[in-house]
Amino acid sequence: MRASNFSVYKALLGSLFMKSVVGIYNSDSGVFGEITYLVNKTLARSRCSLCDLTHGWNPFGRTSWKKACSETSVLFSFLHRDEATNVQLALVNDLPVIVTIRDGEWVCVVTATELTEHCDNPDWVIRKIN
Repeated sequence: MRASNFSVYKALLGSLFMKSVVGIYNSDSGVFGEITYLVNKTLARSRCSLCDLTHGWNPFGRTSWKKACSETSVLFSFLHRDEATNVQLALVNDLPVIVTIRDGEWVCVVTATELTEHCDNPDWVIRKIN
């Protein structure tokens, strides 16, 4: 099962019991994708505010993000842009974003602009999702 298909099933299942969201990173998966992102971030060519929010430079995750997640019932899953479905990507003009399924349809709940503005404020992002 492709990672993007898994995220669809996880979001659908999660939506039956609790709010479930999918964050889509503005980077590609795999070793090459991670290295490319790291080089671009280091050289200030590009960045991903969702990456900044969830883990920053810490591969184990930002403490503030983990704390905010532990205080909510929202079920999070994350995809790289090359793992997202065409339907998920068609919702947005720019990445990263956070999307969810509402009434059987994917909808954007946190935009790229909002993530850029609040990438140091996980509590704001959680409130926006709720």
